[in-house]
This record gives sequence, C-alpha cells and structure tokens, in this order.
Amino acid sequence: MSLNQQPVPESAAVVVPDVPPHSDKTRDVRWSRWANQTAVISGVVAAIVSIGAFWVSTKGYLDRRVEMAVNRRLAIYENLASGLNFNQVDDYDSALPVFHTAMQDPRFASSTSETQNLVRDGLLYAIVNCEQPLKYGGDIASMEKRFGNDLPETAWRQQQFGWYYLRTGRPDIATKHFDRALQLYRLASDWRGGGNPLRGIMFVRSVAGDLSGARAAASEAKVRDPSLFPTAIPAEIDSLRHENWYLKMEALYGDPFKKTMALLAQP
Repeated sequence: MSLNQQPVPESAAVVVPDVPPHSDKTRDVRWSRWANQTAVISGVVAAIVSIGAFWVSTKGYLDRRVEMAVNRRLAIYENLASGLNFNQVDDYDSALPVFHTAMQDPRFASSTSETQNLVRDGLLYAIVNCEQPLKYGGDIASMEKRFGNDLPETAWRQQQFGWYYLRTGRPDIATKHFDRALQLYRLASDWRGGGNPLRGIMFVRSVAGDLSGARAAASEAKVRDPSLFPTAIPAEIDSLRHENWYLKMEALYGDPFKKTMALLAQP
C-alpha cells in the first residue's frame, strides 16, 4: 500500500517518518521512479526502432545483392540469346564477341551443361560462317578436345567441324567429319538431316576435281533435303558466284575447284 493512499494511525506502534506522506520529497521519489521506468521504456522503444531501421537497411542491402546476383546470372543467358539472334540474321561476326563474353563469364563454368553447350554450339556455328574462320582455330581446338566428353558427339556438330575445315583449306579433315555426320544421321534414321553433309561432300569432291562424285553428292543432297537446292542444281551452283564465302573458296582452292563447280553449274 503506497504512502499517499492511507496515513499511518497515531496509535500504531511504529515510528512515524519525519517526512509527511505528501511532502515534496515523496513526490520527488515517486517521479524519480516513473522517470527511471520511462527512461527504460524509451530505451527499449529506441532499440526496437533502431533494430527496425537496421532490418530495413539490411533488407534493402540484401535485396540489392540478390538483384545483382540474379542480373549477373542472367547475363550469360542474355548473351546467349543475343548471340543466337545475330546468328539467325546471318550477322556472324557480331555474334562471335557475344558468345566469347558468355564463355568468359566467371559463372559460365557453374552453369548447366545444356547452357554451356548451347553457347558453344552458337559459337561454333558463328565461326563456321564468319568472314575469317581461320582466326578462331583456338576455339575449334578447344571444342574438339571436349568433343565426345562434356560436349557430346552429334551429327550436327560433326558437320559444322566439316564446314570449318573445308573453309580453312583442309578438305581431307573435312571429309572425315562429313562422313561421320552422314553416318550418325543414318543411325538416327534422319534422312533429311543427311543432306547437309552430302552438300559438304559435293564441295570436297569439287576441290579434288571429281565431277562425277560431286554431282552424285549434290543429287542425293537434293533428294534428302530439297531446301538445300530449291531450284535445279545447276542454277543453285551458279548463284553461288555472288556469295562472298564462295569467292573465298575459289581463291583458296584454285582452278580444279572452279572448273568442277563451273561444270556443275551447266544445265
């Protein structure tokens, strides 16, 4: 029972305090206690507010870190999509640095094997069709080392290697890749797919001056995949004279190639 609720009776055998119940000193003690309690409560509230502010700040920091991490992870896929878009519009020389950027990303090694191989396939296709494929021999060598291991062997990849070696002056190596691609297409019962390596074999035979072999390969390629020769074979061969990559092959392989291709272009 507090002092300010009930005075002490005079008959009580107790020592009456020298200070009256309602003295200023009593109020000072009471206010001092309340002040202490208020200070404690204020301290607790301040701590809670501080913790809340820290959490908001930390949450914002974490959100930014997560966003940055996601953006870095997405960068590989953005480069992949950008490179594939360049390939689709035949802008192969613009695709090359984009695929290289994706492969040089520190997170490329930890991405899925499917993602890694999509990037490598895009790079391979861009190299085969770019203006100066010989400049990228290091990339080709690196991919060939992986071939059959973490870069599975496929008919499509084999034919791309064939085209690379044909365009860089090694028709003997190109032949091996085209033959292997054709074999894999046959094993997969992919009749249409075999048209592409057969078209490559047509060029290899032309390099060797083998007109009959070149003509046979072209005929079979057209049967398997008519899109390779939408019109008559001679007309399609003749139209190649306007293609930059074909003019480079003429310069690379010389007269035997030019003469054989000219004969193929005759109706």
